[in-house]
Amino acid sequence: MATNELLQVPGEWHIKYNYTAGEVASKFLLELRDNKKIMGTRCDNCKKVYVPPRKFCEECFVTATEWVEVENVGEIESYTFGPRKLSAGLPEPFAIAYVRLNGADTCIANFIKDIDMSDLDKIKEELFVGKKVRVKYEKERKGSITDFCFVPA
Repeated sequence: MATNELLQVPGEWHIKYNYTAGEVASKFLLELRDNKKIMGTRCDNCKKVYVPPRKFCEECFVTATEWVEVENVGEIESYTFGPRKLSAGLPEPFAIAYVRLNGADTCIANFIKDIDMSDLDKIKEELFVGKKVRVKYEKERKGSITDFCFVPA
C-alpha cells in the first residue's frame, strides 16, 4: 500500500443559508424590487458607471459613492444558449445574455425571454451580439437578480 496515495471520499452537502448582500447589493436589489429601477454606481474619479454596482472602481480603486439610474434598454455583448436542463430552477431551454444597458460602462447578465427557443436556427436569428434588448420586470419581485429579464426591444 502506497503511503502517499490520496483518496477521494464521496459526499454531498445540502445546506440552506442566508447571507447578507451588503450595502451596495442591497440597495441595487431593493431598487429592483420596490421601484423597478436598475441602478449603478459612478466612480468619483473616472466617472465610469458600474452595473451591477460596485463599492469601488476596479480601475481607479476609488470609492464609487454616486448612484445613477441606467436605461431599461441596451445591447447584447455576449450570450449563451442551453438546449437542455442543467440544474433545478433553470428553464429548459434557456438563454442568458451579457448586456450593456444604456448609461452603463459595464455589462450585467440575465435570462433572455420572449423569444422562440424551439428551433436552433430561429435562436441564431433572434440572438446575436449587437441585438437591442429591453428590461422586463417580473410582476411580483422579491429583491433578486431574477426580478427582471431581457426581451427583444
